[in-house]
Amino acid sequence: MSDNSTHSADFRKLFPLSDDYECKIADADSVIDDYRDGLLADETRDAFEEHLMYCQSCGEGLELRQNVATILYRQATKGKSKYLYWAVAAVLFLAFSLPFLLRDSFENNLNQYETARAETGRIELADGSIIDVNYDSKVGYIADFGVDERLVTLEGEAYFQIAASPIPFVIKTGNSRIQVTGTQFNVWSRTGETRVTVAEGSVSFTAGEGSAVSLQANEMSISIGGKAPNSPQAVNAQYLIGWLDNKLVFQNASLADILTELERAYDVAVTADASINTQETRLSFDTIKGPIENVLETVCFQLGLRFEIDGRQVKIEAL
Repeated sequence: MSDNSTHSADFRKLFPLSDDYECKIADADSVIDDYRDGLLADETRDAFEEHLMYCQSCGEGLELRQNVATILYRQATKGKSKYLYWAVAAVLFLAFSLPFLLRDSFENNLNQYETARAETGRIELADGSIIDVNYDSKVGYIADFGVDERLVTLEGEAYFQIAASPIPFVIKTGNSRIQVTGTQFNVWSRTGETRVTVAEGSVSFTAGEGSAVSLQANEMSISIGGKAPNSPQAVNAQYLIGWLDNKLVFQNASLADILTELERAYDVAVTADASINTQETRLSFDTIKGPIENVLETVCFQLGLRFEIDGRQVKIEAL
């Protein structure tokens, strides 16, 4: 049994230790997940690595060391680990006891659900939670979902109705992590940007090495490029999540983002004439997702543009 007194007060504050056996860190799975995904702050990451090296030196914490050995090796060889020598030594010591890489094991243990362009879908999970999935999106969830953990991954957009449970519900999107116990919220995650909009309850939103942002009903936060989420903004969540009611909603959106969303919603290819500055031109509007001609008329009328449709090809030009 490890002697918890050998750890500093700062370490015990960061990582409460179990008193039962083998250097066991409370909530170790969550810590390992965050370590693997690069979500731990520098101080926390260094303390975690120090703890692993302590376990290695005293021969305890075998399961914890096995789970994280490959990650330590990757961090060390990239120059990110403070404990390069010990990290490599730990990996070499455990190499023959690791049947496969932790990340590969995680990915192979996921059930995948995908929607195509112009397609939406719904997932009903074992715990009673419901996920509505928007166009061109992918959701992964662990095969034994709800037994010991409730973990899903998201690429795209989805609305979550989370059944209450003492087991936290965690959504991972790129470099971001959203955690709740029971609530309703929308997550949009594409091209390195993640937006979380809460309809009911509260949500903890983390990205990069920043502190978690707590969001309440009718609040939104955005993380760009893996950086810490911005402060919560007051919004009309029901309005912004209009896609659940077959609406297209754009709020101060660039023309480029609007056209990209229309490609997803209608499964078309849209090109704009080079003379149109699609990044700087911005619009706010909402409309029922009817025929694409109706939406294009709304956009082009406001901007003094015109459009042509040829099958699934759409061209936007200046008048």
